[in-house]
Amino acid sequence: MADAEARLEPQRGCAAKPLLQNGRLALLGTPPEVFAHGEALKAMGLALPQATVLAGLLRERGLLVPAGICTTGELTIWLITRYCHD
Repeated sequence: MADAEARLEPQRGCAAKPLLQNGRLALLGTPPEVFAHGEALKAMGLALPQATVLAGLLRERGLLVPAGICTTGELTIWLITRYCHD
């Protein structure tokens, strides 16, 4: 890989997947379970999906965004159902 930083892309509807680092198992889980470990993934040199990064920033601002959000669609649906009322 040309870049020192790899990008993780979420894959919905899949079973638990291993994430290896230096040939050893670093994490095992479904995409939401893996992306909930954002700091550990960043420490491995992996870039998180934009929705995961934004969800983390919103949590830092006090919003109770659930861990494991992987896609912009998931984040949009959560925001709409939480904050847009008739």
